[in-house]
Amino acid sequence: QLYDHFLTLKEEIDLIWSTPWNAGKILYYATKYPAFLDGAFLLYTVFAPLGTTPSTCELLYKLSGVMIIVGIAIAEFVLIFRTWAIWGKNSKVITSL
Repeated sequence: QLYDHFLTLKEEIDLIWSTPWNAGKILYYATKYPAFLDGAFLLYTVFAPLGTTPSTCELLYKLSGVMIIVGIAIAEFVLIFRTWAIWGKNSKVITSL
């Protein structure tokens, strides 16, 4: 994922960073960047140094699970948003989704 991030970083800077804030831009950032934090939590949980308390591991494991669920929910919302846009922002389509 990190490799893919750097492959598209120039396009992201040119096309996304310079645009005004809107729902699409917020969803883009909410989908792309929390995955790095989630990955860090999960890696620390799996490869925790000796002496890490079980409560710390449990907290990080639960936090990682919550972040995964939130990430899936955001991705689903992006799909709904894109479907609605493809159908010309028709109110009947968004109601049915």
